[in-house]
Order: sequence, then structure tokens, then C-alpha cells
Amino acid sequence: MLGELGVECVGPGPIAPDGLPARGRKFPSADYADYILPQGEVGKGLPKVEHVMYTRSVEVKPVAGAGVLAPVVLSYFDRSYRHFCSHQQSPSSGKVGSAGIVRNGPCIYFAHKIFELYGQYGMAWGKRLVRNALDMLLPEPVLRHDGPSTLQATVTEQAAENRWVVHLLHYIPQRRATELEIIEDVIPVHEVKVSVRVPHPVKRVIERPQVFYDLDFWESGGRVEFVVPKVVGHAMIELEFER
Repeated sequence: MLGELGVECVGPGPIAPDGLPARGRKFPSADYADYILPQGEVGKGLPKVEHVMYTRSVEVKPVAGAGVLAPVVLSYFDRSYRHFCSHQQSPSSGKVGSAGIVRNGPCIYFAHKIFELYGQYGMAWGKRLVRNALDMLLPEPVLRHDGPSTLQATVTEQAAENRWVVHLLHYIPQRRATELEIIEDVIPVHEVKVSVRVPHPVKRVIERPQVFYDLDFWESGGRVEFVVPKVVGHAMIELEFER
């Protein structure tokens, strides 16, 4: 394991029938699932109960100076022809196992394949854990908004024009066909609050080019905040800096 991650591998963990470690591998019936117990800052917004992780974690322990943010909780048993549970995975045993999320300075380590699991199962709690970890590592991001998770937001710097441009995109692709994801309906979102951490005082906040009018804004703690009245697919807001 990389030293910067602040963990040491305890062992290979359970061995699957094919003779290879089961950790991190997807099995048809989540045979080796375990659980994560959110707590503290990394568990913000989640109930403090066991949340299933459909593949087995790597069994690790923190090194000196690193801290466990959330533990792994073991399932009641690993599913096999000897042990069966009618649900998707075996229930939690309530018994704490190894470390699940570890922080070592500017690094936060997940013992599960957190991104692969989200891609496979779309676990809302997995996304929340990653978001909370990012908030811990980057408490003052360049851009924040209170729109839905389907809203994409980016910032472009145009130094020659002495401005930044915030782009808000709200197009929701759907799997209505076998070959492509399509966008058939454009669903507007209203009253989106945006907060931008800026390097210089801002003179104007302008929505353009569709409407081209000034937005009211206020500054607080090195950030500029404003509300976009309506986003219909795309909105572009210019932050013009004082020269």
C-alpha cells in the first residue's frame, strides 16, 4: 500500500471457491458483501446504521498518525452452498471488522472499490461518503450550488477579458433505447443559488447571452453568491472583476 494512504494490509481476507481472494470482486449474489458504518464528519447526512457494500473490502489497519473515519461491519456470514439468505446479501452481524475509511493528513482512503460500486449499484450512500470526504479535504471549493445532482456546473477563466464564466447545464440523459442514451425533454430548474470563491473583487454578475441582464449578488468571506432565476438546459453567467 502507498505510505501516503496511512494504512497497512492486514491479510488477504476470505478466499473464494476458485482459490483467489474475494476482496473487491463482484459475485452474482453478493456472496462476500460487508457493511460500512457512517459516523462523524464523513457520515454527515447518513443515518448511523450499517450500509451494505456489495463487494468485500480490503482488510486494513491505520498506521501511526492516521485515523479511522468509519469502520467495516462484517456480515452474519459469507454466502455459499452452506449458508443462504433470501435477501440480496447476508445481514449485518453488528461485529466491527477492519477499517473502512481512513484519513492520513491530505489523503482519505476507502477500503472498498467505492467508485466501481457506485457505477454498478448506484448507491446513494456511497456517493454521499465520497462527497463528504471531498468536503473534508476541500472545505472551500471554487464552485458550489444548491441545484439537483443532475445539474452540471463548471467555471471557465477568461483572463484577457478579466472575467470568469459559470456554466450551468441541466440535460438529463435517459436509457430509452438499446444503443444510446438520449435527451428528449428539457426540464427547467428555478432559483439556483451559486457561490463562487473569487480571487478579486467582482464588479458585475451578468447572465448572458440568452437574456443579458445583471443579477444581484453579495460577497461574503472571499466568495460571491447570486441566484440564477431559471435554467432551461443551459445558463451562462459572467463574473466581471474590477480592474
